[in-house]
Amino acid sequence: MGEREDEFLKLGFRILAVSPDRPEKLKESVAKNKVNYTLLSDSDVVAARAFGLGWRMDEKMRILYKGWGLDIEADSGRKHHVLPVPAAFIVDKKASSDSRTSMRITACAWTPTS
Repeated sequence: MGEREDEFLKLGFRILAVSPDRPEKLKESVAKNKVNYTLLSDSDVVAARAFGLGWRMDEKMRILYKGWGLDIEADSGRKHHVLPVPAAFIVDKKASSDSRTSMRITACAWTPTS
């Protein structure tokens, strides 16, 4: 996102990012990374599940993440072990709240590498 953020903003897009991290962790991320977009917490992964983007980590994957210095339980404040698949949603500003035909969704599969 960071690489293309300025381009999207110049085109008039409003960027909202949703993270499984708890709000306190997001504040740290915003301060550290100096992002120019709104970062929202979905630590209960309600949005991820609603959009069909949630995937549950098995024990092997949790150990691998911890080895990388990533503790999803500490970051989210939850023990559900669910993370969202990265995705981008482009929503027409003129769309009504109940209009689904004006939403285009682009999602990508992501596989962590060691």
